[in-house]
Amino acid sequence: DVFQEVKKHYGKEINFIWSWGQFNMVDTFPYIDFYLRCNRHDGDARLVRECQIQEIPYYWSWEDPSVEEIIKKIDYVRNN
Repeated sequence: DVFQEVKKHYGKEINFIWSWGQFNMVDTFPYIDFYLRCNRHDGDARLVRECQIQEIPYYWSWEDPSVEEIIKKIDYVRNN
């Protein structure tokens, strides 16, 4: 699983919040530094649009997510 590989890469350096719809995202957005949606197939996610509005950096793949791309994006966000 792509998510698990990314999580394993960072170990305890990064706190991951796993959500499958149980959170009120309006309350969660202030705590998010990066949004990861590594789907293998999905339409344009509403949460991606919401991240754009909230100015939260994100990685979203329509298909074939790349662990390397995700790590590069997270590292970029962490260092800038």
